[in-house]
This record gives sequence, C-alpha cells and structure tokens, in this order.
Amino acid sequence: MVCSESGPNGDPTFSWYKNGAKLGGETARILEVKNTMRADSGMYQCFAATVYSKEQSTFAVTVSALDSVPVKVTVTSDEYGLLGENAQLSCVGQGNPVPSVTWHRKEANTVNAIAIDNVVYKETFIEILAMLNIANLSMAEDGIEYICKGVNTDLYESSIIYQADSSIILQVVQAIEPSISLPSTSVIKSGMPLTLICSVEGSPPPTIEWFMNGLKIDGEAEETYVTDGWVEYIRVKQPT
Repeated sequence: MVCSESGPNGDPTFSWYKNGAKLGGETARILEVKNTMRADSGMYQCFAATVYSKEQSTFAVTVSALDSVPVKVTVTSDEYGLLGENAQLSCVGQGNPVPSVTWHRKEANTVNAIAIDNVVYKETFIEILAMLNIANLSMAEDGIEYICKGVNTDLYESSIIYQADSSIILQVVQAIEPSISLPSTSVIKSGMPLTLICSVEGSPPPTIEWFMNGLKIDGEAEETYVTDGWVEYIRVKQPT
C-alpha cells in the first residue's frame, strides 16, 4: 500500500493505522505486509503530514484464503481381480492442501503394512489419484489387504498433521461366465404384486439388469443375496 502525498509542502512524515490502531514502527510511505493471512484483513489508513498540511489515504483490505481441509482418502476399485489378469487399485486423496497418498500391502496374520513404491499418481488442484498396478494376479494375492494412506498438514499451523486411510481386501477369482435361472412364465391376478426371482451364477459376482418387452426397467425395488457363488436378485413390482 502506497500513501499518497501531493504538493510542494516539504518532506512529509508518514504514520499508519489499522482499524484505528496505530502500527508501531511503520513510518515509510509504503506499507508492505508479507505472508498475508486472513487476520491481516481490515481498514488501513495512512497520514502524510507536513508543517503545512496533512493528507489521508484509506485502504480496505480483504485477504481471501481457503480453509484447511483434513485429508480424506477413498479406495475406488472393485475388490475382485481375475486370476492371471492385471489389476489396478485406485485411491483418491482429497484435502487442502492436496495430501500425499501412499499404498501399503498387509498380508494375513501380520501387524505391519509394507509401503509400495510402484504407484502412478495424477494430481489436480483439489485431489490426487494414486493407482497401484498389480500384474498377472496369482492366488498368492487372494485375501491380501491393500491400504491407502493419506497425510496433509494444516495450512496455517504446520505442526498440525491430518491422517486418514482406506483399505480393500483383494479377492482373486477364476472367471466364470454368468449363468441365469429365471422362471419362463408367471401368471398372477390383476392388481396383485409381482415378484420375480433371478438366480445368477458367475465369478466375480455379476451385476444384473431387468428388461420388459426389450426396454430396461429402472427404479424398481431390488434385494440381493449371495450364497455359495450364486447371486439371487429379487425384484418386486406392483402391476398396473
């Protein structure tokens, strides 16, 4: 901020005020505030005085700053991987500042998780994506817990550290094409609820979509049960 002065009225002296309180030691024409924080917002005044005149400059200052946001991590991958195929585990870390994110591998019956180095990162201004690639899945990977850990610090107090984690237990399965068991006909009385049960076998557990006369049905109530590799989908519809 630069204090204004005008006219050949001699060498002025300068004094600075913030919100009506004098800023001690500030006697230069230019007031510089380094490493501004929101607390530096306020009304600043400068007085340039000579023996003949006194001139005032006013500055309304607003320091805008984002709030600190503690880290949050979310594993976005499916827990199933196909035997002999490649798998990619993805984790999104969010926070302000953008956190650092690492993947760790924890075997069954062990306490400590081992950090993994071969992670690919993609970062934006608001989040970071950490992708762990596992080549040629074997049954040795079945049941292994992979943990995504994130860390960031407070924007204004670096001694405050935020931590979070999210994990996934990888299940390695042999690919099995889905087979479907569905009653071919259903006869009910008009006005009565219709319940259709579709039993599907497959690995990984398949998802299912319902169609009526070739058109996909959306928004119907659905319950899912998994037993011994079979997935039973029950869809209930009130007939019209």
